[in-house]
Amino acid sequence: MSRRIIVLMLIILPMLFLFTLVVNAQVPAQDSLTLVTLYNSTNGTAWTNNTNWLTGQPVSDWYGITITDGRVTHIDLATNNLIGPIPPEIGDLTGLIILKLGNNQISGSIPPEIGNCDKLYAIQIFNTQLSGPIPPEIGNLTNLNTIQMYNNQLSGPIPAEIGNMSNLQWLELYKNALSDSIPSEIGKLTNLTLLSMWDNDLSGSIPAAIGNLTVLETLNLSNNQLSGTIPSDIGNIAALVELYLQSNQLSGDIPVEIGELSELRFMYLYSNQLTGSIPASLGDLTKLTQLYLSNNQLSDTIPDALGSLADLINLNLSSNQLTGVIPEALGNLTNLTDMALGGNILTGGLPDTLGNLVNIRNMYLERNQFSGSLPDALGNLKNLQYLALYSNQFTGSIPDTLASLPNLLQLSLSNNKLTGPIPAALGNLSKLTYLHLGYNQLTGMVPVTLGNLSNLAYLYLSGNQLVDLPDLSNLSKLQFLTVDRNFLTFEDLEANVGVASQSFTYSPQDSVGESMDTTLAESAPFELSVTVGGTANLYQWMKDGVDIPDATNSVYKIVSAQAADAGSYICKITNSIATELTLYTRPVNVRLDVPDGIHELSALTPKTYTLDQNFPNPFNPVTNIKFALPKAAKVKIDVFNILGQHVATLLNTNKPAGYHIINFDANRFASGLYVYTIQANDFYTVKKMMLVK
Repeated sequence: MSRRIIVLMLIILPMLFLFTLVVNAQVPAQDSLTLVTLYNSTNGTAWTNNTNWLTGQPVSDWYGITITDGRVTHIDLATNNLIGPIPPEIGDLTGLIILKLGNNQISGSIPPEIGNCDKLYAIQIFNTQLSGPIPPEIGNLTNLNTIQMYNNQLSGPIPAEIGNMSNLQWLELYKNALSDSIPSEIGKLTNLTLLSMWDNDLSGSIPAAIGNLTVLETLNLSNNQLSGTIPSDIGNIAALVELYLQSNQLSGDIPVEIGELSELRFMYLYSNQLTGSIPASLGDLTKLTQLYLSNNQLSDTIPDALGSLADLINLNLSSNQLTGVIPEALGNLTNLTDMALGGNILTGGLPDTLGNLVNIRNMYLERNQFSGSLPDALGNLKNLQYLALYSNQFTGSIPDTLASLPNLLQLSLSNNKLTGPIPAALGNLSKLTYLHLGYNQLTGMVPVTLGNLSNLAYLYLSGNQLVDLPDLSNLSKLQFLTVDRNFLTFEDLEANVGVASQSFTYSPQDSVGESMDTTLAESAPFELSVTVGGTANLYQWMKDGVDIPDATNSVYKIVSAQAADAGSYICKITNSIATELTLYTRPVNVRLDVPDGIHELSALTPKTYTLDQNFPNPFNPVTNIKFALPKAAKVKIDVFNILGQHVATLLNTNKPAGYHIINFDANRFASGLYVYTIQANDFYTVKKMMLVK
C-alpha cells in the first residue's frame, strides 16, 4: 500500500467515525465530539463501564447517556472510575439538564464554560479530587435546582454570582477548602431548602441576609472559622428544622429570636465563643429534640423554660460557666436519653426530679460544685448506662439504690467527699465495666461482692481509707486496678498481683503502727514490734534513717538501753510478691533519762547543729527529715525544686534543744530532685532528696 493511500485513510477514517456517530445518534456533531473529548480526558478505556462508547452504536446507547429531542440531556457516569479533568468542551452541551460525575477521580478545576449549559437542573460532582475556585460563570445557570459538589478540594471564595440562581433549592459545598466570607447575595436564593457548607475555611460573619431564606429547612455552616454574632434575622427562617453552627468562632449572645423557629428539631451551637445567658425563649421550641450548647462561655443559670421541651432527647450544656442549681423542671424531660452538664459551676444538690428521667442512658454531671448527698431517686433510672458525678463536693454515703441500675456500664464518683463503706450491693451491677470511687473518704473493707463483676475492666479505689482488699482473681476481664493511698497491707495485695492485665497500682500506702515518744531509764530493756499481714514480708529496722545490722525480724529488742540507743526508730517492710510497695512504721522516738546528773544527760543534747539526710531516700511520697539543735532556736525548713523555685515550708517555729524529726508528704509534687534547707539561729545548710513516683 502506497504512502499516499495510508495518509488518505488516516484522514477519511475519523471522518467516517464521526459521520457514523452523527447518523446513528441523531445528535449534533458537536455533542458527539464533546462526549468523545470527555471520554479521552477521563481515561475512558479504564472506566468501570464504557459500554458502546466510541463504537458504531447510537450515542443514546452509550452507557450513562440520555438523548432527548436530539440533544444530550443527561450524563450519569457516577462511580465509574473516571480519572482526569472535565474538559472545557463540556460547555458545548447546551441541552444538558443533569450532570452526574460523583464518586470518581475527577481532577482539575470546574471549567468556566460550564456556565454555557444554561438548561442545567442538577450538578452532582462529589467525592472527587476537583480543585480550584468555583467560577463566577456558574451564576449563569439560572435553572439550576441542585448543586452537590461536596467532599472535593475546591478553594477560594464563593462567588457572589451564586445569588443569580434563584431556582436553587439544594446547595451542598461541604468538605472543601472554600475561604473568605459568605457572600450576602446568598440571601437571594429564596427557594433554598438545604444549605450545607460545613468543614471549609469560611471566615467573617454570617450575613444577616440569610434571614431571607424563609423556606430553608437545613442550615449547616459548622467547622469553619466564622466569627461575629449569630444574626437575629435567623429567627425569620420559619421552616428551619436543622441548625448546625458548631465549631466556629461565633461570639456574643444567643439571639432570643431563635425561639421563633417553631419547626426546629436540631440545634448545634457547641464549640464557639458564645457568652451571656441561655435565652428562656428556647423553651418555645417545642419540637426540639437535640440541643447542644457545650464548650462556650455561657453564664448565668439554666432557665426553667428548658423543662418545656417535652420532645428533647439530647441536652448538652457542658463546659460553660453556668451557675446556680439544676432546675427541678428538667425532670419533665421524660424523653431525654442524654444529659451533659459537666464542667460548669453548678451548685446545690441534685433534685429528686431527676429520677423521673426514665429513658435516660447517659448522665454527665462531673466537674461542678454540687454538694449534699446523692439522691436515692437515681435508682429509678433503669436505662442508665453512664453516670459521671466525679469532681464535685458530694458528701454522705453511696446510696444502695445505685445497685438497682441493671444496665449501668460506667459509674464514676471519684474526687468527692463521700464517706462510709462501699455498698456490697454494687456487686449486683453485672454489666459494669468501669468503676471509679477514688479520692473520697470511703472506709472499711472493699466488699467481696465486687468479685462478682465479671465484665469489670477498670476498678479505681485510690485515695480513700480502705483497710481490706479481697481476692479479685475472678475478674478475668480486669485491665486496670488502682488501690494506692489507702490503709492496705501485703495480705491485701499478694493475691491480686497479676490479676489486672494492664496495670496494678498499689503503692504508696499509709504508714503502719502508731507514732510515739518514749523515755527510757538507763539500762532498761525495750522492745519494738510490728504486725503486718502477708506471707512474704521482709523487715529492716532503722535508727535515725540508718539500717540497724541484723535487725531483720518483725521484733527488735533493746536489752539494756544506753545513751547511744536514743533516736528515732522505724521499720521498713517489703514483700517478695508485691514488690512495688514499701511500708514504713510510724516513728518511735526514744530518749534516755539519766537521773544522776548533767554529764550523762549531755549525751542526749547535741553538741552541734546538724541536718541529716532524709530517710527513706529516694522516697514516695513520704519521707522523714531529722535535725539536731544544741540549743533552742527558731527553725525554718524549706523545700525547693531543681529550678530553685520554693515549693514548701515544712517548719517555721521555735524548737527546744535536742533531736527532732519532721515528715514531708510530697503527694502533690511531681517526681524529681528536690533541695531542702534549714535555718536555725546562724546555722544554715542544704541537702538533696529524690522523689520517685
